[in-house]
Amino acid sequence: MRYAIYYLPPSDSALWRFGCSVIGYDSSSGEDVKSCVPAFDMKPLTTEPARYGFHATLKAPFRLAEDVSEPDLIAAMTAFARAQAPVDLGYLAVKRIAGFIALAPKTPPSQLGDFAALCVQTFDEFRAPMNADERLRRLRAPLTYSQQRYLDRWGYPYVLDEFRFHMTLTDSLPDDVSEPLRQALHQIYAPIDVAHIINDISLCGQSQPNERFREIARFRLQSAG
Repeated sequence: MRYAIYYLPPSDSALWRFGCSVIGYDSSSGEDVKSCVPAFDMKPLTTEPARYGFHATLKAPFRLAEDVSEPDLIAAMTAFARAQAPVDLGYLAVKRIAGFIALAPKTPPSQLGDFAALCVQTFDEFRAPMNADERLRRLRAPLTYSQQRYLDRWGYPYVLDEFRFHMTLTDSLPDDVSEPLRQALHQIYAPIDVAHIINDISLCGQSQPNERFREIARFRLQSAG
């Protein structure tokens, strides 16, 4: 079993419906979703996003340490959320990032990175150390020295100052596919382009390596700040 701490938009929001209909999967209900992009065959273009669900990563997938349980993690997330204020996300844009398409902030608020770093650090005690296969898989990507250090310390290379908030919509695609698809997704997203606030964080789980992640529980950020 692997767990992850994600930001999932409200399940009744236009943003959630958009993301799920692009990748073809709703990780809250566990159901397939009809595509909103009729001009493209999206299934072969969204293999990875459909495995993880529409989300932004706050604590990357991890196995639990031997001395903790799922109820322990849920209790810690409940206490954490009670002490945190909602986080401004601002406006999102459909962008190409290193070959794949994602929704990312037009202008990332400074507190967004601080909040993600706090999630990484707070819940690291629940993470089992990487095994050799997990580390090797991560090292197949070209990583900087700093990213390799973060990988060994936090189990994921794109944390702290390497963190970039994004909600992945496609696999890595060639330019001749990626740019026309980005333009199509931009047109579909434009009518629902509003500012967003992170009011919740979600615990998601994957019971087997080839299965899709499902939302386990959602935690409301309750502090007045």
